[in-house]
Amino acid sequence: MKVNRIIPVLLLACLCLVSACQNRQAGAVSNQVKAVDSRGKEVVLAHTAQRVVVLFPSLVDEVYMLSAENSLVGIPEQVYQVEDTYKFLSKLDDRIAKKTLATPTFAGQANNVESIVSLNPDLVLTFNTDQDNISQLEDLGIPVFTFSSQDEKSIFNELTGMGALLGKKARAEEIVQFVSAEIKKMTAPKDQIQKKVYYAWSKGRVLSTSGRGSLIDMAIRLSGAANACPLEMEAPNVGAET
Repeated sequence: MKVNRIIPVLLLACLCLVSACQNRQAGAVSNQVKAVDSRGKEVVLAHTAQRVVVLFPSLVDEVYMLSAENSLVGIPEQVYQVEDTYKFLSKLDDRIAKKTLATPTFAGQANNVESIVSLNPDLVLTFNTDQDNISQLEDLGIPVFTFSSQDEKSIFNELTGMGALLGKKARAEEIVQFVSAEIKKMTAPKDQIQKKVYYAWSKGRVLSTSGRGSLIDMAIRLSGAANACPLEMEAPNVGAET
């Protein structure tokens, strides 16, 4: 009789344990956030990022645009070195004003992987050209979300993706909608005669330009002109006769 009474109790206990495990797993999945970066790679986090290291100054600006600065634990040293950048961001964040935010990078270029790891980040934000550091960090199990900022579409997608990982997707979508509306206002009428513009890079590199689909090309188009460079390349070199 005692055995007959114990068996149902054990079965009930087992069912309760299974149910609890399933609920825990479902909760873990529901807390996940994910986004596709510039490499086409899906970055999945167990929860919204709480400790973020940013390796390029322009991406620091985007974190502040999203009002996600509280998640920052590391920024490029260039933020402190460039006077205009420091002056602006120091008004937004007392940690920058006091220069207490860690800087695991030098001048936004040389990154110290050991210093980054020591900050225990759950997300690193960088450009896809930073391949060596991306590989090292991912090999160590640290999630990396990359940017290309190649054109208007990629800028919007990457901002929205970063917003999702930082728990600020609604804010990112709000910014995208605002900027898209402003771009429409700036778009020149189709019947307007377009002037051709040749863009030359700085420091006398007149044979280095920006091709179709680049950010400079977008700026030229928004001004109502056309890019004189017909090449679908980010930064082509052209001959003098061209």
